[in-house]
Amino acid sequence: MSAFYDDLVPKATASDRRGRKPGKYKWYEIQDTTDYFMEFDKPKIVYPEIAMEPRFAMDVEGIFYLLKTVFLIPALEPYLVAILNSN
Repeated sequence: MSAFYDDLVPKATASDRRGRKPGKYKWYEIQDTTDYFMEFDKPKIVYPEIAMEPRFAMDVEGIFYLLKTVFLIPALEPYLVAILNSN
């Protein structure tokens, strides 16, 4: 693993040649913070990144975990879903 350490450690600045993007993570951790992970367990409005028409839906029980191209709004407002899905 030490052969890859220089490529895995966060860069001090964005212009450094080796390393991953700058950040406050350790070399063995994922780059992006996941401080929002508790929002997945709450009721939320979900929507896909790509769609031909609005496709907002409610996860009332907070049981769905989303894939990369699906996003969430941490709110459970039926009127907001109606507005977002309207023309």
